[in-house]
Amino acid sequence: MTKFAVKNPVTTLVLAVLLILSGWMSYVSLPRESFPEIKIPYIFVNTVYPGAAPEDIEKLVTEKIEDKLDGIDGVKKVTSQSMESVSAIQVEFNTNVDVETALRRVRDKVDQAQGDLPTDAEQPMVQELNFSNVPVFIVSLTADYDVERLETVAEELKERIASLPGVLDAKVTGKQDKEISIDVDPARLRAYDIPLRDVSGAIQAQHRNIPGGSLTASGNRFSIKMTGELKTPEAFESVVVRASAGKVVRLRDVASVRFGWVRDRSSIARFNGKPSLAITVTKRTGENIIEIIDQAKLLIEEEAKGWPIGTKADYSFDQSTEIRHQVDELTNHIITGLFLVIGILTFFLGFRNSFFISTAIPFSMLLGFIVLQIMGITLNMVVLFALVLGLGMLVDDGIVVVENIYRHLSMGKTKVAAAIDGTREVMIPVATATLTTISAFLPILWMPGIMGNFMKYLPITVSVTLAGSLF
Repeated sequence: MTKFAVKNPVTTLVLAVLLILSGWMSYVSLPRESFPEIKIPYIFVNTVYPGAAPEDIEKLVTEKIEDKLDGIDGVKKVTSQSMESVSAIQVEFNTNVDVETALRRVRDKVDQAQGDLPTDAEQPMVQELNFSNVPVFIVSLTADYDVERLETVAEELKERIASLPGVLDAKVTGKQDKEISIDVDPARLRAYDIPLRDVSGAIQAQHRNIPGGSLTASGNRFSIKMTGELKTPEAFESVVVRASAGKVVRLRDVASVRFGWVRDRSSIARFNGKPSLAITVTKRTGENIIEIIDQAKLLIEEEAKGWPIGTKADYSFDQSTEIRHQVDELTNHIITGLFLVIGILTFFLGFRNSFFISTAIPFSMLLGFIVLQIMGITLNMVVLFALVLGLGMLVDDGIVVVENIYRHLSMGKTKVAAAIDGTREVMIPVATATLTTISAFLPILWMPGIMGNFMKYLPITVSVTLAGSLF
């Protein structure tokens, strides 16, 4: 390789330029994030059983599901909490178990247990611990007019943001939804001698859609649905609760029906003490947070031109700002370290030798960025820390090779002969030194547990850059 490179300088320079351009493009396009995205093998099973006491939750829900979860391969520990109306079960798997496989196994077992649960219990929710669901960007909308009108603006903006490349989901929080509430009067129920379950049963029976079978006409088959959903307060008031002896008791006789705001709101949004609507944005795994948020900001600026007067958008949370700061800080450290290394080399070896040796640093890093992009690794704190850690080691091969070439030059050889002979003479020791350094970091790849999954990017980055330095 050395002989070919020395005797074909134009080809070597073209290859070097191509690698530098490819490495720079890889560096620019690498997704940025604070820390590596790792999948933690925790699966959560949450079941809501409205109105049930903790003791009933444990006996009727939690124990039924736990019995089915027993015996799943790879389970390390199962913990549960039985609270009023809610059963929360956490299943921890061994770190060598694939998260998608664990999620599928738990869902299968929960589906088997569903037949043993109370009929009025809600369907269990099975979900993994996924940091991709954590918002990376939050937009707070405030206005001088009522929040109900602002909801239209928020919903339209949410749909536009959700359609951006790399966005996993966008949600509007702080909305105050409307509902039809039915307040039953206990005194009236006693007067008519009607139990409460008859009222709820009458509403359920008359407020639903019923499948009507199918109809075949002209060779085509059509599904029929009997629409019976009630949509207005007046329709609910006319629901027949009891009809006997020519006397009809309707819902309006025993209860008051109201259409208005939801009393128990699930989310409240405030910005600087003012009512607002917040749009939370989550990204897909492996996507570039900075690019996503920059695109979202440009979209908001364009959309704001058509909003009603008095509408204002503020960024209450922007993860790209923190990531930019962290990446810039570590990049500055790398650049500072590069100048310090060059300064030391210049002091001891002279300007010319130090120039050739120091080219190994950017060259190796750019080669490393190409490989990291191919492997699908993001530019995060661990990767940047590994680059800082390997900064001094990248010039070790260059120091040995250049010094030996210089020794052969002093023996009266030509530059070409000195370059070939000097490199060939130290090729084995240099390769051995590089491989032994890489070998010292490789055991971290097999570190067990969540910390092992987190730290594996350190030996990968160091090994890739040191191999680039050797090349």
